[in-house]
Amino acid sequence: MNKKYVTSLIPSERKRIQDTVNDKTVSATIRKRAAILLLADERAGKPMKQEEISVRCGVTIFYTLKDYCTHGLGYTLEFKRTKATNPP
Repeated sequence: MNKKYVTSLIPSERKRIQDTVNDKTVSATIRKRAAILLLADERAGKPMKQEEISVRCGVTIFYTLKDYCTHGLGYTLEFKRTKATNPP
């Protein structure tokens, strides 16, 4: 199966992601997204298969990789809330 979204992190992005994963004040959702990006990184050698990453992290990784490839690292590591989850 061909990958639609290939993750290739530059060293500064990789350091930022590692800092995010190790920071205990960051939400679990954001840390999980950061871990997905680290495991899917093509530049760090042979990455895990997407199915393996999904099983290891316990979530579907498609949207995290899509967000990174289309919008960048800042958007991916940002906590997103919709109006439905943000009551007045």
